[in-house]
Amino acid sequence: MMEQLKYLMGHLYFLQAPLDREVWLDDKDGMEYQEEAPEMPDLNLDLQPVDAIGWTLILRYLAVAILIALLIFVIVRLIMRRNKQIDDQPGAVRESEAVDAGPTALSPMEELWAAYKLAKEEKNFREAVRLLYQIIIKHLDKQGRLKAAPDKTNREYTRELSWEEKASDFFKLTLLHEFIWYGDADVKQSDFERAEPGFIQFIESIKDG
Repeated sequence: MMEQLKYLMGHLYFLQAPLDREVWLDDKDGMEYQEEAPEMPDLNLDLQPVDAIGWTLILRYLAVAILIALLIFVIVRLIMRRNKQIDDQPGAVRESEAVDAGPTALSPMEELWAAYKLAKEEKNFREAVRLLYQIIIKHLDKQGRLKAAPDKTNREYTRELSWEEKASDFFKLTLLHEFIWYGDADVKQSDFERAEPGFIQFIESIKDG
């Protein structure tokens, strides 16, 4: 300790006064310049183990939940798109429309003809064409050529018709019916007079089987 103090005093003197080499040589004799390295504290390098299995399960469940949500979203979108496409088809009649339309192929034949004559007298030509088509379906149903049902579309009837001889004519009348019944344009008397004979002739050709 005394030696170190002596060294410091000499160093201070060295900074403040000219250096006397002989005095400095005398002072440094017996002084030790090596100091013991300070002890370094022990570092705890042991890391806490991570629960890898727990995190893996959480990520797995999260991925499954995301996939299920995406699958539900896709299914809902596909159902909505399919329903929209069905509603946009000319031959796809909603149940409410079918109910409001009046007699159908499930109604008695006498009721269908009476409603047709009344629509024609009132110049409701669109309704008159619809009733003529329903009369055709009624005849084909009675003959077992197809099965009339309230939830069927006109396109389904054309695919179901088993009478190959009449299938082509029935398909043409179906398209004409859809054009008149579902079209936005007004149906004039001249339009009806051109369309009516085709329906009447087809009915006459099939009514006796």
